[in-house]
Amino acid sequence: MATLPIETERLRIHHLAADDWHAVDAYTIDPGEMTKEQTNQFIAGSMADEAQAYAVDHRAEERLIGHIGFHPWFDSLIFEIGWVFHPRYHG
Repeated sequence: MATLPIETERLRIHHLAADDWHAVDAYTIDPGEMTKEQTNQFIAGSMADEAQAYAVDHRAEERLIGHIGFHPWFDSLIFEIGWVFHPRYHG
């Protein structure tokens, strides 16, 4: 991945931080999603040297609205890309 942060007109992609757990919890709080403990574990794993999940902020609102993830698939040069965003920002 390119050097972070990456900024567009509307979004900013950056490393997750430990204090982001409240925002992550806000968009993964639906039943069947992650528990608070799982949220903290997810963030801790994403803060590792080889992080594969990154925070996405809405720049105008200065708010974390979701995350994107990159996961190895098939071999070391092929990745699957996924994303999770707060329902308010769907579409």
